[in-house]
Amino acid sequence: MTDLEVEGQSMTLLEIIRRDYLRVLAEVGWDAERVAAVVHNTADQCPMPPGYEHLRLAPSPIQGQGLFTDRAIESGEVIGPARIDGKRTWLGRYANHSPWPNTEFRLLENGDLEWVALEDIAPGAEILNNYRQGASIWGAKFNPEEVARTMTERDESLRRLAALQEAKA
Repeated sequence: MTDLEVEGQSMTLLEIIRRDYLRVLAEVGWDAERVAAVVHNTADQCPMPPGYEHLRLAPSPIQGQGLFTDRAIESGEVIGPARIDGKRTWLGRYANHSPWPNTEFRLLENGDLEWVALEDIAPGAEILNNYRQGASIWGAKFNPEEVARTMTERDESLRRLAALQEAKA
């Protein structure tokens, strides 16, 4: 995997994604224990309705388990429900974060959340979202100083990635 220089450190893209996840936590003032309590809260989960057999859980290079698709998904396509009647489906439970998401949540009039593809997603790809987008739907308050730091870090990562890709071309 390509290494990038971020704040004087050589980092892989996976390390950048994991670091950005930690930035999300800092931006909303959460810690790992609070996240673990939410993630493992089975009272906040509901079964997935039928019709989504092309989606599967599998080990993720990003973190633990992730969601993957066994068929192509087109940009704009509804991938499935993330929340139904205030409870998370396994789509809402196992979604991994990326600063470069291929999905986003859409809030429905009844308060449910569905996942929508932001781009074409190839079979076998991990389905990713940006936790900031979900947190904003749930009314999270963001610390502006932490957000500014994140944006600086992200811009630097993107500049370095573009330079590497240009050098390969």
